[in-house]
Amino acid sequence: MTKIKVLRLNQSTIAELHSYTKPPDEVLTVMRATFLLLGHSEREIQDWPQIQTLLGRFGRDSIRRRCYELNPLSIPVEKAHDAKDILRNYDLIRVTEISVGLAAFYCWSKAMVEEREKLLESQRRIVR
Repeated sequence: MTKIKVLRLNQSTIAELHSYTKPPDEVLTVMRATFLLLGHSEREIQDWPQIQTLLGRFGRDSIRRRCYELNPLSIPVEKAHDAKDILRNYDLIRVTEISVGLAAFYCWSKAMVEEREKLLESQRRIVR
């Protein structure tokens, strides 16, 4: 369901996030967590211009498509933990006040972390 919310974001919503020159901390933080889950290293997403570049990609490399197609099993557990830690001081109300589009990425990131944790727990039960 959360994947569909991200897929339904129109390009103007993503363009709105992309257009910030000095984004609020919430925007930078949520998008860092999102791109971390999508496989980017901390080094690639340290500052806003790097994130803007990633937000500006189209087609197969677009953030909408990548979020929709991501399999939670492909997320390294450490990255899921890092993303969870990055988002720990934020909640849906706070991010929605900034941007509805940002809220979709926040919900997606939280859902991917939760799904990855559930899969890890299932894997541990099978091993026992």
